[in-house]
Amino acid sequence: MPYTLRLFYADAPLGSVADAESCIARDLHLKPRGHLLGRFTSMQASMLANCPDLSEFDPAANRSDNAWPHGLSAVFDTSVYSFSANPSLLQQGLLGLLAEMIAQLGLHLFDPQTGELYRPDRQVIDRQGALRAAPPMAVPEPVRATLITAEQCAGVVQPLRQSLHDRLATHGFAPRQSDRHGVIRRVDRIAQNLQVTETHRHEGVVTYGRWALFAPEVTEQWLPAVASAFERFFNARQKAMGGRVDPYWVYSEDLLGPDAREYGEFVFPCFQTREPLARWFQRYGDHVIAKELPVLDGIGTPRALASVLLTDRLHWRLEKGNTPQVVEIFGLLVLAYAFDRSNFAHWHQSLRAINSIRARGQGWDNAVVLVDGLAEYLASNAFDPTALGGAPR
Repeated sequence: MPYTLRLFYADAPLGSVADAESCIARDLHLKPRGHLLGRFTSMQASMLANCPDLSEFDPAANRSDNAWPHGLSAVFDTSVYSFSANPSLLQQGLLGLLAEMIAQLGLHLFDPQTGELYRPDRQVIDRQGALRAAPPMAVPEPVRATLITAEQCAGVVQPLRQSLHDRLATHGFAPRQSDRHGVIRRVDRIAQNLQVTETHRHEGVVTYGRWALFAPEVTEQWLPAVASAFERFFNARQKAMGGRVDPYWVYSEDLLGPDAREYGEFVFPCFQTREPLARWFQRYGDHVIAKELPVLDGIGTPRALASVLLTDRLHWRLEKGNTPQVVEIFGLLVLAYAFDRSNFAHWHQSLRAINSIRARGQGWDNAVVLVDGLAEYLASNAFDPTALGGAPR
């Protein structure tokens, strides 16, 4: 039988278990509204932040490290939120953890198995009316052992990333200098580098994948116009970025449209434990191989690259102030002049609106001056768009 606990609200700490049972009987038939819905939502979020829900990986509901054997519903359809806890963990700090959460949120917690009521004033009352202090709180040791710590993060992620790299090797990818810089392949004239990044935060491991596309011949076209400024930037960045510092960063939505938002630019999934993190790597690899690679197979020339980069999505990013890196802007201007010349003036005006603070953070002073100077250079006879496959002047 599940060990069930019940959360509910009362305006003041209740004086008896009988009062609690009366409130529960009444509130079971009421919808939660206003502040109560917010309290329940915050409570559930706190429960998951401290003890992740492993029920998806615990079909028999018997894992010693799973605090919520039957999961935690995010549906609050009555004014009493009932959930099941792992009884073996309650006396290892879980009960105290719950008691502290309800104290902070002004809720009551009733344990029908023991007949004890945990009040928001950090007092516990039993059926005889005896009061005692709430137990000390702690994340139970079995739960704590499952959490990925900052020290463990790299060791946990590395074999998962390597497994992804091994899958991509059959599609022509090879390691790019180091594990941190992902895997790379060349499609005609474009190098395609997949990088999966992980960061450990308080709430868990945050990970995402993105593509760095390199077109050296495009860089060769804008480099003369910004050579002196670029040299300083290159010397500062080339080691950290693995040699080349001129990628075009491409995300799943750039390749596949809004339907690929699950793996997109602004989605940062967070994982506290190993199983869901491993599942994400598996699913992401499936997504890359089945959906992204067929599109990338067709991006082998500067013209094809321009068709992916100079789109409505770039317009949207610029309107939102999410401007590309300065080195990307240089390349985008070259591509715009070579392959979208009728709209070049528009692209120039849009791309020169880079945030100066952000540009300086990337190592560029007077970025707008450089962008304007490059636009003049491209319009001069010094630049030959046919070198990239563009139309002659």
